[in-house]
Amino acid sequence: MSQDRTDLAAARSRRLSALLQATDPPMPPLAFPAERVALAVRRRAAWRWRAAAAVVLLAVAAFGVPPVRAWIVQAARALWSAARPPKPAAVASSTDGSGGGGAVTFSPAAGSFALQVARPQPAGTLTVETAERATVSAAVIRGPGARGGAELVVLPYGLRILNDSGATASYLVRVPASLGRISVAVGGGAVRVLVPSGPGQQWILDLRAAP
Repeated sequence: MSQDRTDLAAARSRRLSALLQATDPPMPPLAFPAERVALAVRRRAAWRWRAAAAVVLLAVAAFGVPPVRAWIVQAARALWSAARPPKPAAVASSTDGSGGGGAVTFSPAAGSFALQVARPQPAGTLTVETAERATVSAAVIRGPGARGGAELVVLPYGLRILNDSGATASYLVRVPASLGRISVAVGGGAVRVLVPSGPGQQWILDLRAAP
């Protein structure tokens, strides 16, 4: 009887492992440095191992005595909660020429904040303002006749503006004055560091490529 239970648990474990592999989403290509891609791969691998461990614990719990079974189920629930993949990055799009703009609001990580604009534009500015607030808000500002599209992508370390090379929109980003520093990069250009000293500060950066 004991051998039959062991064989049944092993068979369930194999089936659940195959199900995990079949439902594992493919890794999308990322337009980020190699170290960030490697970090994403490691995080996905850790998620799969935790999920598999939680499934095995639940399978074994079916054959345990009540006190041990309760402990195993509690541990499996904790593992499964930790194994859930993170929420996808928030994205706000502005791709039409109607004059509307996309916007996002989110809570930044403590300390430094990275603000990236994918590429220079033929026109448009990036305005960064500090305020007494706990969240970051960003908006795409499109005036009459503005061209091109842009997406605001929230990342663990900051915000990335995915703009078309021909875009002429401007962007407004309001950040907490408590941030330690803000690094701003446009395309592959030099990184500019902004150091907030209190609310009410404003920096306006030209998004045109240097001549």
